[in-house]
Amino acid sequence: MHLYNHFWKMLKANKSGLVIYGIIMLVMIVVIGVAASRSFTNVGDDESFTKDVKISYADYDESELSKAIIAYLSVDNTMYDFGDKTEEEINDIVYFSVSEFHFYIPEGFEESVNNDGEMKVEYVTGAGESSYAYTVSNAINSYVNLYRNYMAIGYSSEEAIEKTTDIITKRPDISVYTTETAGDGAMGKEWCVYQVVLFLAYLTVGMIMLSAGVVILKSGKTNIRKRISAGPVSHESTTISDTLGLYTFGFVIWAIIMAGLYIFAGETSLMKERGLILGLALISVILCNCSITAFVTSFKLKSNSLSMIANIVGLSMSFMTGIFVPQWFLGESVLNFGKMLPFFWYVKALNIIYPECGAGYIYNQTEVLKSLGILLLFAVAFSLLSILVRKTRKA
Repeated sequence: MHLYNHFWKMLKANKSGLVIYGIIMLVMIVVIGVAASRSFTNVGDDESFTKDVKISYADYDESELSKAIIAYLSVDNTMYDFGDKTEEEINDIVYFSVSEFHFYIPEGFEESVNNDGEMKVEYVTGAGESSYAYTVSNAINSYVNLYRNYMAIGYSSEEAIEKTTDIITKRPDISVYTTETAGDGAMGKEWCVYQVVLFLAYLTVGMIMLSAGVVILKSGKTNIRKRISAGPVSHESTTISDTLGLYTFGFVIWAIIMAGLYIFAGETSLMKERGLILGLALISVILCNCSITAFVTSFKLKSNSLSMIANIVGLSMSFMTGIFVPQWFLGESVLNFGKMLPFFWYVKALNIIYPECGAGYIYNQTEVLKSLGILLLFAVAFSLLSILVRKTRKA
């Protein structure tokens, strides 16, 4: 218990760094939240797209479902069939805004949807057309999700298409980006919560490494280690106390963040219906970040080296797993590599928890728990590696 208290005393002694990084983290959360709330608004049940979008497509499936999606999008937008164009030509067409949004419907798409497969509509959009990307992709996802629901309750494919088209053209569930302030609308708050929780994976790994991680490194310095070893205290007791303090610090961060989320958006359906599983996802990634910190600090490092490692780890995983760039914008090779990183499974879990993000998922608690299970396996792996490195160094 004395060593555990010693950990917190050293953390308090490092309060200047903790306060500075805490302020940076808070400012980034506020900026992300404000940007998200200002950029999102709900169009409403009786409206469609806010403007005519120039959409091009390539239908390689040519199924009844793909044709129905194209027909649905054709109601309010200008459509171009560019199925005969090459990939290079499509990139040029989008770049020069001949088409503001181009999507591919892959062969076997309807069959995949009917069998709960993961095949998705792929799209290309210009760098300055993110609002169109969200609007049109969300419209496609809404159509497919509603179609799947009708199929799940026993309708045939033809009946499901007919009912989906009838319902969604009357009451489309479409959300768009706009420069207008969303105010205190529930949809705007939910989008804000999603964006903040998404970026917390990156923010917490830096905060934990550069606060609790620094304390662990300091406790491993020769002079401090000699003072501790002068008493009846084993090396294992010191390691256990530091580890316990590290994970306790992670739980404290989680509790503060969850309290803030419930204060800000506790009345929204996202927090009411899925707040617990959202909290489970957040504590899972924080525990994983604690384990990464335990592994990194098991080596003999200096504080400035730890800062560099924290930036490399946080930035690289965030870029390659869908935190800074949405997963549906990343290439297949990047996603395949990203699956070997823990943040990928955290992002996937959040995308399933909040299907309105536009990733094309349907809320499925089992799939969320699978992703979080893989994330926690990464946490266990890093913890075991840290124990192995410490024992090797001791030997």
